[in-house]
Amino acid sequence: MLCVEENAFKNCVRLKKVDFNDGLQEIGPAAFAYSGIEKATLPDYLIVINESLFANSNLQDICIGKNTI
Repeated sequence: MLCVEENAFKNCVRLKKVDFNDGLQEIGPAAFAYSGIEKATLPDYLIVINESLFANSNLQDICIGKNTI
């Protein structure tokens, strides 16, 4: 299973946008917490989003895939 690990981009204040590929199935807890991310597009087949994914980030725009839980 393809996943973004817990805290993977935490505190990456220069990160502004992320687009994930269709093979991604899970994003770990706090993966983008305290980051500069402003826009995220999540793939249709992302299965799991864990807690605090974008906590205290600059997220302004998000597109969530149709199968995400």
